[in-house]
Order: sequence, then C-alpha cells, then structure tokens
Amino acid sequence: MRTAQLAPFVAALVTAFPLIASGAPHPAAKAKLPVASPAVIRNVIAKEHGHVVMVNFWATWCGPCVAEFPDLVKTYNQLKSRGLVFVTISGDDPPSAARAALFLHERHAPSPSFIKPAGDIIKYAHSLDPHWDGSLPRTYLISKSGKVRAVYVGRVNDSVLHNELTRLLSEKAGPEHRPGKYVLAKP
Repeated sequence: MRTAQLAPFVAALVTAFPLIASGAPHPAAKAKLPVASPAVIRNVIAKEHGHVVMVNFWATWCGPCVAEFPDLVKTYNQLKSRGLVFVTISGDDPPSAARAALFLHERHAPSPSFIKPAGDIIKYAHSLDPHWDGSLPRTYLISKSGKVRAVYVGRVNDSVLHNELTRLLSEKAGPEHRPGKYVLAKP
C-alpha cells in the first residue's frame, strides 16, 4: 500500500529530473535590459532632479566590476532613504542581456538598470564623456542639480564613495543643470 502512495511522487520526480539536471534557466535570466543610449541616460538623470544619482558602468566579464558591485549595492541600501538613486549600465553586448540581468538579480541591484547599445564600447564611452576611454568599472556621482561632481575610474573605495555621497546628499538642489553634448562630462 505504501508503494502505491509513493508511485505518483516518484513519477513526478522522474519527470522533473531532466529539468533539474539540465539547469533550467532562472526566471531573471529571461529578463531584458533596456538599451541605454545617451538620450536615455540624459532623460533618467533629468527625471531624478533633486536626488543624488550614482551611475555605474560595469560588465559581467569585468573582474573589478564584479568585485565592486556588492559594495555599491550596500552603499546604496545605506543611503537610499536620503534620496540616493542608483543606475547601472552593463557594458556587455545586448545578446548577453539575460546574463547581465541574472547578475543584477542575484546581487539585489535596484532599478533602473540598462545595457549599452551594440557596438564598440569605446565609441559609446566617448559619446557620453570625451575623457572616458571605455575602461570599466566607471562610476559617476551626479548632484541634486544634475551636475557630475565625481568620477571614479576602476574599483572605487567603499568609504570614499560613502563619504562623497553623504556630502552630496546633504547639499541643497539648485537649478537644473542642462548638459551639453556629453551627458557625463564634468562642466
């Protein structure tokens, strides 16, 4: 009698085993990341007038980016109640968007998150900031008025980042800054 009760369970397990063994994709792996053209980034920053915005460019293939990311999320979580906005832009190519989305999901990254357009990352970098050579990670801190106030090239020191963000969060917002041709170039 006990064997008869187990039969449906065993049948269900045997049916599901190929899915378990094959490593069926995580639901986040199907997620899509919108493409972050310079106009999209400009609009996201403008929409956040009155908030401090931390913009981080990273990639799944970038060791320092992967190592730095948990610290960025931790700092964001500590300061978000004070008005910090965290925007991430993956330097992966759009066909790798699912991998990038899964990375963000697993690290509890906030939205908005984007991926760079297809093509050369150096050309993309230059379209945003003429001083950027395309190296990753790269983090921009933007004031409540929309001005780029700090740029970190490479892995940023967590305490330095926290201190700079705390200072920016304590400032009052001025009139909205109108960026020129380059979205992330310091004025």
